[in-house]
Amino acid sequence: MESSTAYRPVGKGDTHPSPAYYYMMDNLLECRKESGFPSNREFFDEDVNVYLAGLLTSHVFGNAAGTTAGMIISYDIPLFEAASSEADSRRRFNIYRANADHLLVRLGVFNNPSGRRPGSATHMALTRDAWIGRGKTYYRLAWACAAETFRHTTAIGDVMGKLSSGFERYVGVLSAMRSSCLNMIPHISNGEMFHLERSVLEEDRKKEVTALYDRFLDAWTAYRKSRAPNDRKKLDMVSEELKKADPSFSFDPLAADTR
Repeated sequence: MESSTAYRPVGKGDTHPSPAYYYMMDNLLECRKESGFPSNREFFDEDVNVYLAGLLTSHVFGNAAGTTAGMIISYDIPLFEAASSEADSRRRFNIYRANADHLLVRLGVFNNPSGRRPGSATHMALTRDAWIGRGKTYYRLAWACAAETFRHTTAIGDVMGKLSSGFERYVGVLSAMRSSCLNMIPHISNGEMFHLERSVLEEDRKKEVTALYDRFLDAWTAYRKSRAPNDRKKLDMVSEELKKADPSFSFDPLAADTR
């Protein structure tokens, strides 16, 4: 196994690296707690953890693209038509599951359900809620197809039903994984960086002005008590600095001598 697909849990005594699947599982469980949706809190869903860890690992190895080739359809009506044209309910199940999985990963891990480049023109400007609704529906249809295919309750059917009912929560868990363990930090545009730098500089300027006002008040108080030439010199120096930092500031040197 290549080193890029293995990891060693930090702080664990086992010196043998574990496969990528266990890396996904460990971090999935941690992110579930961090996102306020721990396993089995609302219903038993450890089986969903196993499914999601396998789904994420399949993207690491590129297996997902091979098993879903030709199944991913971007529009509802063509998708439903493609599934309906299949006489085999197992095939319909695979179509709905593939598209539901595709949306789950696109929404949670990549935050890009349409798969388009940011800022590119699109004729499918759906809201995030609309994409989530699609994912829930696709998993629900996959659940129905599983029931039709296997004629009884199955493990994979249960997972499809749970992913449908808790779709938005699982998206949130994968979103937490995106930054905490997958290191997929969104790119900051030049415009965003400009405004970010401006806001940081403005905060620094405010702190500097506040500190200068404090120094000015200290210098003024010291001069009023001592009337010493050195204290007056310090007062004049601080007042000049403050005027440069804050043009609205005004100070009459003669007023300090008459008080």
